[in-house]
Amino acid sequence: TRKRVFNMAPIHHHFELAGWVENTVIVRFWIIAGLAVAFGPGVFYAEYLSTGPLL
Repeated sequence: TRKRVFNMAPIHHHFELAGWVENTVIVRFWIIAGLAVAFGPGVFYAEYLSTGPLL
C-alpha cells in the first residue's frame, strides 16, 4: 500500500492530527491567504511600473 501524503482531508484536519491547535491552523492559513492576495496586486503593479502607463 502507498503512504498517504495527507492523513485526512480537508487539509486543515491533517494539521490537527499532527498536533496543531485549530486556532493556529486557521491563523496560518489566513496569513498565507493574505500573502497570496498581496502578491496578485504586487505583480500587477510591478508590470505596470515596467511598461508605463497606457496613455
